[in-house]
Amino acid sequence: MMKSGVVCVSALVVLVALSGCAASGSQATPDDIASSSAPLPLATGPTLDPTSGLWLSDGWPVPAPDATFDPSAPYKSSSEASKIIAACVQAKGWAVTSSEPGSLETHVPPGQKDPYERDLKQCYIDNRIGIDPAPPITHELAEREYAAQIKVYECLTALGRQVPQMPSFQVFESKLMTSGDIISVYGLASDAGTNLRADSVAWSSCPDPLDTWGHN
Repeated sequence: MMKSGVVCVSALVVLVALSGCAASGSQATPDDIASSSAPLPLATGPTLDPTSGLWLSDGWPVPAPDATFDPSAPYKSSSEASKIIAACVQAKGWAVTSSEPGSLETHVPPGQKDPYERDLKQCYIDNRIGIDPAPPITHELAEREYAAQIKVYECLTALGRQVPQMPSFQVFESKLMTSGDIISVYGLASDAGTNLRADSVAWSSCPDPLDTWGHN
């Protein structure tokens, strides 16, 4: 969402979207991401960039066509990746703030959107963020991720936070399998008007499973 030179990016949603899924109740919509130069729309097929050695699509790093998901491989959580990108963009002279884990607000002066986008893309390339293949969408993945959501629901309620109940596993799996939508406790809370990602106690005690999607 671009207003008065402010670009708001939800890194949690961006990185999940790169895996072909969308987070229900997220704080940045696909329209927000597209207008804020985040790496969601991939209009061209990936090509190998000889300079970086990475596969790029519209200038954004993407997994190699033959890459497969390895659950035992080292990985960065979405919030870790957003901190790296924030530091990189700041080093290039852009003003970046973060009010909650996994989100960035970049203050882009009028007429500077294209230079900012070039620097943002380069930060993704230089830090090799976006190249890890997503986990395959399977029944087993749905079971693991649903269990992680139930665990965080129980954790948050134990802290005294009022959060909507998760739907049944059948509803969760159906959404994931048919449309790629991920139902999350944090997303449901956001839909109900509670921004738990800005609640530092809640986040540190009961981190959002979307932050570590595929590795829960």
